[in-house]
Parts: sequence; structure tokens; C-alpha cells
Amino acid sequence: MATPNGDMSHTKDKFAFLKAHTSESKYRGKESFYQHLFNVYSYLKAQSLPDEVCDAGLYHSVYGTEFYDFQNDSITRDIVRSYIGEYAEELAYTFCQLKKNRFDSIVNNTPGWTLKQHLDLCRLEYANFWDNKSIRNEKVNAQI
Repeated sequence: MATPNGDMSHTKDKFAFLKAHTSESKYRGKESFYQHLFNVYSYLKAQSLPDEVCDAGLYHSVYGTEFYDFQNDSITRDIVRSYIGEYAEELAYTFCQLKKNRFDSIVNNTPGWTLKQHLDLCRLEYANFWDNKSIRNEKVNAQI
């Protein structure tokens, strides 16, 4: 997303900021937390989804989730919003706030989101599942 004067440095900053604050954390014991976040983003990007959905995927677990307890005081909603925008941050925040039965809540649209929000949260859940599945498959293959 370019600034009004065409500057694209903000786009690179969202990756640099995230990497600086998540690379030291391990995700599922195999890769850095940043790598998982980037994998989800890359999957969504490969599906040619809107930037706001891809950006939400990049930050989808930065506030901690039902399955991954992550917290970093340097990552606030205002800061994330400044990197990825209001809608993407709201998606990421909503994803993280679903601390109990996230999958069921998203699939069944229990909270009653708009159609766009519901579809985008389904996309995040699927991309997250896709990356977690690939991690599990690698672990199984490594044990064989």
C-alpha cells in the first residue's frame, strides 16, 4: 500500500517490524513465529486475495490465539493498524479474540459478522490451518 506520495517503504516496514518482534519466538517448536505468520500471508497472497486480507494473515496471531499464547508489549493495536490499516487489523484482532472454539465460531458465524468479515475470517482460518498442516506433515515425514 503506497502513501499518497507513492512511497512504498511502509509496506516493507510491516514485515521488518513484525520480524523484529516475532523472530525469536518459536512456533510449534519447528520454525520462528514470524515464519508461520509469513507463510499464512504468502498462502493468501498466492490466492490473489485483497491486500487487506493478506495483511490480516500476516498479523493474524500477534495478539495471541486459542492455540498460541503470544504477547509482546511492543505490538499494540494502534501500531499494527498503522502498518496494515484498520480493516486488516480488525480482522487480525477478531481472529485472536476467538479464544474458545475459534473454528466453530468462524465457520458458523456465531458472532454474526458481515458477509465480508465472515468470508475473510474463513480465509484466515483456512490459511492458518494450511500452514499448520504442512508443519505437522513435515514432522511426521521426519519421523518416518
